[in-house]
Amino acid sequence: MRRMRRSLGPMTTMTHHLNLAAPIDRVRAALTTPEGIAGWWAKDSDVGTGLGARHELRFDKEGRTVTMAFEVTELSDDAVAWRCTDNDNPVWPGTTLRWSLTTAGDRTRVVFEHAGFAEDTSPPYAMTAEGWKHFMASFETYVETGAGQPW
Repeated sequence: MRRMRRSLGPMTTMTHHLNLAAPIDRVRAALTTPEGIAGWWAKDSDVGTGLGARHELRFDKEGRTVTMAFEVTELSDDAVAWRCTDNDNPVWPGTTLRWSLTTAGDRTRVVFEHAGFAEDTSPPYAMTAEGWKHFMASFETYVETGAGQPW
């Protein structure tokens, strides 16, 4: 019996480029420690450490708790990546978040990619794109000043 494979079509990636006035160790800590994640993204979170760690981030949205779950899939001096394992936003599960880090003098360059979206026209996708604008600005101010704008 021949099985047909359903094509999801082209995958979409959201990308942000940051040039941060912060050392790479501070930037990496913002992505890999409970204090870091709480400082720029989610104050209510359980953040594991190391490769394979599990993270759960919770957001109070209009009296309802929105939950996101991730697994750390890459952890090195120059990259951190997570795979979304569960999310109330239906376009997130199975997507990957990856931060590539390089030094440039006393600055750190970050390329952030949220990849694997099967579509780019739905309201949940648009909400994600707007959300990343806020959270990348929060990430930048957190690593540069110590004060982000987490949810």
